[in-house]
Amino acid sequence: MGQFKNENIGIGGVFEFEIIDKKTGFVTERIKSQNMWLDGGLNLARDAVWNNSGGSIAWLGLGAGSLAVSGNDTGLESELNRAAISSYTTSGTGYKKGLSTFVFDNANGEVAEVAAFTAATGGTCICRSVLTSPFTNDNSKEVRAYYSTTFMRSGT
Repeated sequence: MGQFKNENIGIGGVFEFEIIDKKTGFVTERIKSQNMWLDGGLNLARDAVWNNSGGSIAWLGLGAGSLAVSGNDTGLESELNRAAISSYTTSGTGYKKGLSTFVFDNANGEVAEVAAFTAATGGTCICRSVLTSPFTNDNSKEVRAYYSTTFMRSGT
């Protein structure tokens, strides 16, 4: 690192959930959680900039684990299920948001952690969060899980 003032960028992300009652279709709860980008995710972003990408954020996973997030995590502590990101939106420079929907028997139980992955199984775990307000998912609910990233300038 050296002589340039604006040599760094930052990556931030947020997981958001809408818990929906399947009978009424109404949103019964909204949860938001910051996350930490893990070593694998930072390396993936680095490689994408250099055109040597090993994948992209394509799946969100829900889990029941509660261990604190560490930069060298490679997955969820206790994974319940993953769902493909089915739609993306962009707005503004450096911002993108994806949606995964968990329905019926997907990820039933107490949901206490969430992560973004490059694949349906295995793959690179890009980022992870332990929820400060875990929620219970069951057959009466649908969970819409959103993940948004913001790439921003820093060090101006």
